[in-house]
Amino acid sequence: MTDKLKPCPFCGSENIGTAKGYVSFLLKKYRGNVRAIGCKDCGSVAGVFNTLAMSVEEAERLAIESWNRRADNDR
Repeated sequence: MTDKLKPCPFCGSENIGTAKGYVSFLLKKYRGNVRAIGCKDCGSVAGVFNTLAMSVEEAERLAIESWNRRADNDR
């Protein structure tokens, strides 16, 4: 992932990471075929995409877009 991830919208932390192995309950359900972005400090998660339905690259791109989306994007 080359795109810059915005800080967490809830706690402001920049300790953000990809959830290839981060969201354990989802990974168990989807057998590890999940990509998401999450805050390692407060635990918020966004952009959870199943890689069985799309390519890994597309899932990662969509996860980044979802994480970086904010209510005031259009301002």
